Amino acid sequence: MITRSVLLIALSFPMIVAAETAETNALATRTTDYARCLDVTLGHFDSDIRAQEAMKVFYAAMIANIRKSLASELEAGNDTVKIMDDMMGREVMIGYFLKSFSEVNQAYRSEKQKLSEDSNWDWKRVDAQLWARHGCNAIYEGLVR
Repeated sequence: MITRSVLLIALSFPMIVAAETAETNALATRTTDYARCLDVTLGHFDSDIRAQEAMKVFYAAMIANIRKSLASELEAGNDTVKIMDDMMGREVMIGYFLKSFSEVNQAYRSEKQKLSEDSNWDWKRVDAQLWARHGCNAIYEGLVR
């Protein structure tokens, strides 16, 4: 039986805390990279339509990775993931993890905040800098191939 504290930890720090497989850890890292790129997509493309198309690509890749991670963890017998899957249902869990990944992490948010301050709140410039810094061109091109 899962304890309340274990469940709260799992819900607070999805995938990485609950991960029992190397595949899940690798997918979580890749999904975080996609989330960083997704966050700065609007400032990179020359039209909203192209940016929205790119965002769709990043979301699809993130969702695919989350699905693979959940399958890997269930196959490995991860009891926490099994219980969460039973309680929430797979699609709700995917949405939960997607939201969590989309928020990226505190280090990235701090980096973006500092760049924003240094760039006099020019969000397009900040997005362009972060897009380049995090290798988003190569990541995006790899996803659309």
